[in-house]
Amino acid sequence: MSDKDFSSPNPEMPPTPPDTPGTPPPTHPGGMPHWPRASPDTEGASAATTPAETSEQMGSGFFRRGPNEQLGNQDGDSPRVGASYTFTAPVGVVADHVEKIVNETRKRDVLDWIELDRQQLLVRAPFVQDLKWRPAWESAREATKNSRVRILIVVAPRGYGSTTFAHQFIAREAGVRFKLCRSEADWESPTVSRLPLEVAQILQIDLKDPDQDRPTTDFLKNLDGHAQKLEQCQSYLVLTVAEELWRGHRSWSSERAHVVHLSDAPNPHEVVAEHLRKAGHPGLTYYAETEKSRKQITGLNAVEAVHAASTIIEQWQELARRRPPAISVGVRTESQLDADLCDQVENALADWREDLDILFGDPSEGERRSMRPLPLDDRCLLLALALRQSSPVLQIATDARNLQDEIEAASNSATTRFSDTGSVFAGRGLRRRIQDIGAVVDARDNISFDRPGYGQAVLAYVWDNYEIMRPRLLEWLVKASDPAGDDDPAIKTLAQLTFRFGSAKDLSDLRKTAMKSQKQDVLGKVLAHAAQDEHTGRLVWATLYSWASQPEMQSVVVTMCCDVLRDPDSSVPVTKMAMVRLRRVVQEAGDSSVRTVVLKAWRALADQNRTDLLIDEIQKWQRKATQGASGKLALLALMPLKEDGIPWLLSATPPDINVENGLRDLFSDIELLPETIPVVVEWVRSCAQDAEKYGRLRDRLLSPLSDQKVFRAGMTLMQALADVQGPDGSSIGEDLYGRLGDPHERDVFRLSEPIR
Repeated sequence: MSDKDFSSPNPEMPPTPPDTPGTPPPTHPGGMPHWPRASPDTEGASAATTPAETSEQMGSGFFRRGPNEQLGNQDGDSPRVGASYTFTAPVGVVADHVEKIVNETRKRDVLDWIELDRQQLLVRAPFVQDLKWRPAWESAREATKNSRVRILIVVAPRGYGSTTFAHQFIAREAGVRFKLCRSEADWESPTVSRLPLEVAQILQIDLKDPDQDRPTTDFLKNLDGHAQKLEQCQSYLVLTVAEELWRGHRSWSSERAHVVHLSDAPNPHEVVAEHLRKAGHPGLTYYAETEKSRKQITGLNAVEAVHAASTIIEQWQELARRRPPAISVGVRTESQLDADLCDQVENALADWREDLDILFGDPSEGERRSMRPLPLDDRCLLLALALRQSSPVLQIATDARNLQDEIEAASNSATTRFSDTGSVFAGRGLRRRIQDIGAVVDARDNISFDRPGYGQAVLAYVWDNYEIMRPRLLEWLVKASDPAGDDDPAIKTLAQLTFRFGSAKDLSDLRKTAMKSQKQDVLGKVLAHAAQDEHTGRLVWATLYSWASQPEMQSVVVTMCCDVLRDPDSSVPVTKMAMVRLRRVVQEAGDSSVRTVVLKAWRALADQNRTDLLIDEIQKWQRKATQGASGKLALLALMPLKEDGIPWLLSATPPDINVENGLRDLFSDIELLPETIPVVVEWVRSCAQDAEKYGRLRDRLLSPLSDQKVFRAGMTLMQALADVQGPDGSSIGEDLYGRLGDPHERDVFRLSEPIR
């Protein structure tokens, strides 16, 4: 489908030259968008606006692209951006008021946000323009022509692609002068006071978690006041809400907010094809179009279709590891399908329900389609094969026995066993049982259960159909897992099953199981695995946010977040979420050892040139938007960095933070003095023999040290510097002490005497 399906209604409009007299300069890179009309607060001051301009603004609307902006097409062409926008509202009247609103917001602990890449959304991100979405698209477009409508709410069932809809809508319909941003809802419940507010920003937030994102009546009521501030700042808020969370608010309405509903998911076949094409494998679309593959893809929602595309690519990669590819899939050309790949894809996409209904049926049902219902021990064996796929016979036998033991231990009858030595010995041998289930045993007793997708389908079938078995499966998988392994099948299976239904209940059960078995490292590995998936990652980070305030779980949070920060491939949103959770750990931690681990991780971050994250943490602290504990640690993490032989924080090109105030707060914190004093001592030692560098350093230290609140810390520091000689051979400790305070105090408090 082409872009004309969702074409822009904007009329042709001559661009305004950037040097037009009376046009104020943009307040941020990229300039400001065009106002549709003055806000009610400033309407009376807009007399300078010509009638033609006013008519043009009100007719075209604000939330739109310019005439020279052309969207990228499905062939991958880049959009051309050439429109110039003018800011026709009376800037002199409202600028101070808007700046005050934004600054007041920044002083609060608001949600972190990141800017979206418009080019990525328009050209490289997969997007199917399904006609079923057109009514919602047109409804949103018409609503945003009204300057008073500042909030767009997109309601859809889970998995229907509402986030993609929202991102594509703002990328294609909003003027290029807007910052397109996304925020993660790191809160315990939706709160208007935590919504970020910037100038010329379109902010998108998902509300999908049933425990933390359910809109309350107060939240919706307070959105109206937030919308007024959005109008003054020329900004928008876009919320995507899971349908189940909106059921109690279907009658809610507001003249400043507009609600649209997505009642259908996009065509799954088109979603699969588009994802394969954008992933660079257009030739694989033929394997998604076979009769069996189409049948298996039909009926999938958007999220499931994306997973189907990933499954097809995985099967191609698996075949490529076994033998050179028989055909190229980098281009979409008609050619004979690779028979092996075709079988793998069809098997991997299948859910095998008809077969599994027989194997896990009642024994009285008898044989069907050459298959019989499996007894308990064979069901355990099948699950063990499904978990390992390929493994020595002894490993499979052990896993099967352990699972059966878990089941028997949970039986209501303490005396009745499902099997005993006699009944086992009287039945089929292990090799025969393995072969009957469909696996192959070679001469060296290695098992191969090479049925793509079948093993995962077996485990998912049991998880879905036997709720009573879930605790037993969790116990079994946790014990079978190896956290030290890079690709442990039990870890992968735990991640797939725990997040299968997208709720926190199964994750909570896994937590209890892992803690009971003293395997917190397993829990961390499962979370790390699930965090890589765009659809389960939100639940992972929401859970970590909750765990960050729980002492027994803080080590898991710290370990995982530190792993994320060490990974050079971690995206900006992920690293920001990791920082938020570490901040929460530091604020809630009662154990100083936890803070020490966080400080070590942040110092490693500074060494990796990720100082931007630490500077942001310090700035929020100094704006009073967050508590001081994490800001102080971030400052401590930056302190060892040097530039031109002196501390970077005190160099000629320091970061945009108030270093003197930060040092004063560090000196005032008794708990952090053991970390602070050694770093400052090292600062002085590194500059001690250079008169110019030492003079610059000394002058910057005198301000925080002169505060009476840090007297004890200052004395401790100067005593530690008493034996450090300056450029002229004198004691630096005495030099600093001689420049501070009243001479009479120096007669009472001497550096050679300990402070009491």
